[in-house]
Amino acid sequence: MNKNQLKALLRSAWALDKELDTARERIAMARAKAEKCTTHYGPMAGGGGDGKRLENDVISLVDSERPMVELIAKREEVLRKVVEYIELLPPCPMRVVLYKRYVNYHKFERIATELNYSWQHVHKLHSKALDMILQRINRKSIRNPLPEQQSLFPSEDE
Repeated sequence: MNKNQLKALLRSAWALDKELDTARERIAMARAKAEKCTTHYGPMAGGGGDGKRLENDVISLVDSERPMVELIAKREEVLRKVVEYIELLPPCPMRVVLYKRYVNYHKFERIATELNYSWQHVHKLHSKALDMILQRINRKSIRNPLPEQQSLFPSEDE
């Protein structure tokens, strides 16, 4: 894994969060449509359609909520992975910067203000933190290499 791949993985929770925002907006629109009820007073029947508008709107609402549940589960899984990577760092300002950036989705300027650091210093801490995580990931993979795949064909010794 390289630095850009690590950043992409850490940013992926933010992208899923934006997808969730879009899904929430769709649900709000479907809910508003389902809750919309107009009455018609008068001797003549009003409107047209099959008479199942409310039923169809509720079905539409339920159908739009289904993907949201899957998105939430996916985001939680990605966030767990992000936190797992951040937890590879010792408790230090670098760790705080990564938490604020990738778990709380704060911009570098806000992080700098909250931590009372310069913007450049926050960027340096961020870069050092990514390098340290990559070192630890690579060290783990060297110590615990993936098990060799077994051959489909038996060796001559067997």
